[in-house]
Amino acid sequence: MLKMQKVGKIYMQKIVLQDLNLEVENGRIFGLIGAVGEGKTTLCRMIAGLIPIDEGEIYIDEKPLSRHPEIVRKKLGYVPRQFGRYRDMTCEEYLEYFGRLYGRNDDITEKKLEELLEMAKLASRSREQVDQQRPEVKKKLSLIRCLLTDPDVLVLDDFLVGLDVRERKELNTLLLQIRDMDKAILISSPGTSFLTGEEDCLGILQRGNIVVQGTLEEITEQVNRSNPLELVIAENCAKAVEVLKAEKTITRISMDGNKIFAGFEGTQEDQVRILRCLMKEGVPVISFQRGKSDLESVFWKLTE
Repeated sequence: MLKMQKVGKIYMQKIVLQDLNLEVENGRIFGLIGAVGEGKTTLCRMIAGLIPIDEGEIYIDEKPLSRHPEIVRKKLGYVPRQFGRYRDMTCEEYLEYFGRLYGRNDDITEKKLEELLEMAKLASRSREQVDQQRPEVKKKLSLIRCLLTDPDVLVLDDFLVGLDVRERKELNTLLLQIRDMDKAILISSPGTSFLTGEEDCLGILQRGNIVVQGTLEEITEQVNRSNPLELVIAENCAKAVEVLKAEKTITRISMDGNKIFAGFEGTQEDQVRILRCLMKEGVPVISFQRGKSDLESVFWKLTE
């Protein structure tokens, strides 16, 4: 499990991260979304122990990074945004090389490598040169390289940047497989171009803190509460506007033909009451609903 409590970072008297709290359980993916410059890479590097924490603490499996850096790092797999260059190495040699770096070469059997390559659908590429591979394949190799040490936590910085829709979908499939191996995965992204399971969480990083977090359904529901009512009226729009203006929960009204948009600050019970009032006054309502947002519109609304 990955846990952060009141984590802060200051660069040249500028607050990059402040009072940040976050928890990623084993068997879960946490998608950290934030615009460029909001501190995602800084946070990932802090978790990996590459830069110091100025405030708060980071825990992996309940062990604080500041007190047990070597123990914690053995439980962590970190993938930076840049892959690096590995001239004259085949994919298999790349993995064996990192096995030696991790001091686990004796434990990394040929069978284990075959299993990992098969899981990532790279078995046919094991003898091919690393530098000749597409970005998607290099990302897969980075993931496999991390799995050589069987870490409990994976931290992936801007992992899906620069990939097309098909490549992202394939990598997400692999990530879900790894998640189901009881791994806690933190993946950062400058936008909304990644998928998670129903139980996985998202968080939007802005001005050094996570302004909203939860499952995709929870976040969109939270934002949708501030969306306007959208009505389509068959006729008598003037009467509909009159009814809406009498409602204290309606803040503003705009029209586009037979469509009415009403700012709304009320509950579901208030929506039911308003609809009944419209029908009682003889207003023929074709549709009546709260405006909906997808993840991308939620992201822009929260970061504008």
